[in-house]
Amino acid sequence: MYGGKYHYVVIIKRSLAVVLAAFFALASVARTPGYTICDSVTGTAHIDFPFDDARIAPDYGNNAVELDRINRMLDLVRNDTNAVLQGMSIHGYGSPEGTFRRNSSLAQARTDSIAAYIARRNNLPEGFIKTSTTAEDWDGLERYVREAPAELLPHRSGLLRILQSDRSSGGMEWAMKTMYPADYNVIRKECFPRLRRTEFCIVYLFKCPPEPAIEPVAVESKAKVDSVIVSPVAEEPQDQFVIEKRKRTIFFVRMNMLLPLLNIGIEVPIGNRWSVGADWHYPWLFRNWRHENCYQMDGLLVEGRYWFGKKHKPGEENRKYRLRGHSVGLFTMLGRYDLQHNYTGHQGEYVMGGIDYLWAKPIFKGKMHLELCFGVGFFYTQARKYHVYEEGGKGYRDKNYRKHITYFGPLRAGVNLVVPIKWTTKKKVKL
Repeated sequence: MYGGKYHYVVIIKRSLAVVLAAFFALASVARTPGYTICDSVTGTAHIDFPFDDARIAPDYGNNAVELDRINRMLDLVRNDTNAVLQGMSIHGYGSPEGTFRRNSSLAQARTDSIAAYIARRNNLPEGFIKTSTTAEDWDGLERYVREAPAELLPHRSGLLRILQSDRSSGGMEWAMKTMYPADYNVIRKECFPRLRRTEFCIVYLFKCPPEPAIEPVAVESKAKVDSVIVSPVAEEPQDQFVIEKRKRTIFFVRMNMLLPLLNIGIEVPIGNRWSVGADWHYPWLFRNWRHENCYQMDGLLVEGRYWFGKKHKPGEENRKYRLRGHSVGLFTMLGRYDLQHNYTGHQGEYVMGGIDYLWAKPIFKGKMHLELCFGVGFFYTQARKYHVYEEGGKGYRDKNYRKHITYFGPLRAGVNLVVPIKWTTKKKVKL
């Protein structure tokens, strides 16, 4: 993962292994008589590795203490006669140094190495430990920059602008090195070692004394899964369920601030790279009672858009980058107009279409987007002329006047304010 932004998808990715471990633990409740409460214990360990190496060395650096922390927690659960170990997850983080491809493979290899060592040390079966990784922890770096003392990072605002930009991971690292070398040296020494860490979660079942027929009890798991466990009645096991909540962005509402309150539009993402949208422009206003001057125009615009960049590759981890960055689109628009000055006007319908470029950036911590758009294309209309001969009177069409107007050039400009519309779904899953 790369691109230091705060978003719920990042949080979901980080806790994915924890959620899966808790889910499988809940699923095993029905197979473990007398054990009905699922719980978990979490922690963080900083395992040191030699440069560019994924082999774990228990006696290297402070690894003996860090590994012992994990082993002691496992032993506490395994030695508790009232608890049954159900699963374990390990999530490894890397720092944003070097290429993303190398960091990704190195983070996965090191996480697998830690999991294999813990499994051998504790005689755990193959596949018992679930692993996941974050190759480059840009979110952790952004938190450090925000919270570090000003005397350490005097160019904090400039660093944050780089981290919140749409540059690639390599581009952000290069910009920090080039523009703020002293600050980057502090980050390399003080922050990057902290980012290289391992988070683990141990899930277990806790034994409860059997009770006759009781009401269903709601239990909240520390793994951030809303769950409802139905306790057994007497000795008859009952069905157990998990209620899953998921919040997704289903479409985006936007407004062109060049025509505030006189237009509204929506855009719907299709995958991570494509989107379709529609805008209704309705400045059908500004006719005075004398019918001397008039400016009335409305139209419906539809478009299809392609978004560039590695951040828009397919994958759940890239959903948070939808409708951000650089894109090109094809658009077409149909509408009508009534333009009048000094009691003489023109009416008609028009059609236009073309290509545009759009750049979008999240604002207000991702709660809204700001879009800048510019497009060129072809415009055609057949204008009909009319006259108003008295104040407040009717307009009379000039039947002998028809004018065909064609134009090619700049057609579209926008400064759009975009608001994502999210929907929360609940699903009851039987274990």
